[in-house]
Amino acid sequence: MTARVFRSAARIFNRTFSEDSPARWYRHDGPAAGDPLSITFNSAYVERAVDGLEVTAPQPRATCLVMDAIAIAPERAQNLNMLFSNRDFLLIEGIRHDVESCSVDGYGSSTIKLIRKSADT
Repeated sequence: MTARVFRSAARIFNRTFSEDSPARWYRHDGPAAGDPLSITFNSAYVERAVDGLEVTAPQPRATCLVMDAIAIAPERAQNLNMLFSNRDFLLIEGIRHDVESCSVDGYGSSTIKLIRKSADT
C-alpha cells in the first residue's frame, strides 16, 4: 500500500516545484544545441548534520525526473548513477553549471550536484 502512495510522488513534486523555464542539458555525446530538461533548482543547497551544523559550503543542486532524462538520452539508462556525466553541463537561467555528480533516489528522481560557472563561459 505504501509503495503505491509514493510511486507518483516524484512526478507530483517535479510538476509542482519545477522551474518555469526548463534548463538546457548539454551532453558530451549529445547534440550541440542541447535539450530542454524540466528541473527543480536550488542555487545554494547546504548539507547539514543531525545536530544542525553545516557539513558543506552552499552548492547548486538540481533535481529532475529520471524518466525525463532517459527520454532524452535512452542510451544512459543502463547505469542510472551515471545518467549525468561530469563532462555534461546544464544551462540554467543563462548561467552554465557543470555536473559534478548525480545520484538516483530510487523513487524516480535524480539529484545533480552542480558547479556554477560564470555567465560568459
